[in-house]
Amino acid sequence: MAILDEIRARIIGLSEGGNTGVQIAAITGVSVRTVQRLVKTFKEDGTYKRKPCGGSHAKKLSERDVNNIVRYAKTHRRSSVSEITNMCRTQVNRRTIQRVLHKSGIFSRIAVKKPFLTSHHMSQRLAFAQKYHGWSPKEWERIVWTDESTFEIGKSSRQIHVWRSAYERYSSSCIVPTFKSGRTSLMIWGAFAGGQKSQLVFMPKTQRSAKDFVEVVYDGELIHFLSRLPKGVLMEDGAPVHRSKTCEEWRQTHQLEKLNWPANSPDLNPIENVWRMLKDVVQHGKECPRNLEVMKVVLEKEWNLVSGTKLLQLCHSMPSRLQAVIDANGGHTRW
Repeated sequence: MAILDEIRARIIGLSEGGNTGVQIAAITGVSVRTVQRLVKTFKEDGTYKRKPCGGSHAKKLSERDVNNIVRYAKTHRRSSVSEITNMCRTQVNRRTIQRVLHKSGIFSRIAVKKPFLTSHHMSQRLAFAQKYHGWSPKEWERIVWTDESTFEIGKSSRQIHVWRSAYERYSSSCIVPTFKSGRTSLMIWGAFAGGQKSQLVFMPKTQRSAKDFVEVVYDGELIHFLSRLPKGVLMEDGAPVHRSKTCEEWRQTHQLEKLNWPANSPDLNPIENVWRMLKDVVQHGKECPRNLEVMKVVLEKEWNLVSGTKLLQLCHSMPSRLQAVIDANGGHTRW
């Protein structure tokens, strides 16, 4: 005997409300086995309605239906398959929706994280790209690329996928270990120009003011690194410490030219690629530091392993990065 959609809806509602299969069966008069089957089907397909009978098992979607599904997915990027299924005017299940989207080249993927860009940010980025797009790779070797980066014990900067069977979920080889570090972190500063790089600077938590930055970085490793180079141009992002009066006065005193950098543009700074390489090793390599001292050793080791050839490749990628910004009209790029 076919179960009415009203009863099916009630069963799902009771299940979502926390009732057991036995309790739902007693309330609705439907067998426990049928209740369990309906609940399982709802969890898999996202619908409680009966599937159409007949040879095809489901009404064929029209071209208009397909266009509506694709348009809805592109308009509501974060919608679930169940939401798209319920939106569709033709009764279909979740698997049909997935097949339609996959056939149209649309797949559910982990969203890429990028800084938020306002129209002002985009116009700044576009102006910067257009201004320097004509520079040759040799000219970009004059830029002293600098940046700070924070490394946190036990933190993973990306989602990890592993191949495993159902019973291996908690196997030591199939988990990503985390540590009760109390969010213990380490901030570092580094720089490179052409194929040369500075020493890493480890910045104490108690020394993060503009005055400290001048003493630890500017009067420390930066001035030493600059002495090994032809006259270079300093690149710094818009962090508050870089914009401070103390740092500005130091740069003026030392007659240090600084590149006018657009806000929210880590994709244009090639040293970000170096930080990514270091984080991959620290977070996903064989050595997984569990304290700050080990972290320092690992970071220095990996920083020293970055070759001059790799640094030159990153430096020479600037024309491509700027072209990507121009193509995106100041928007996000793949870099």
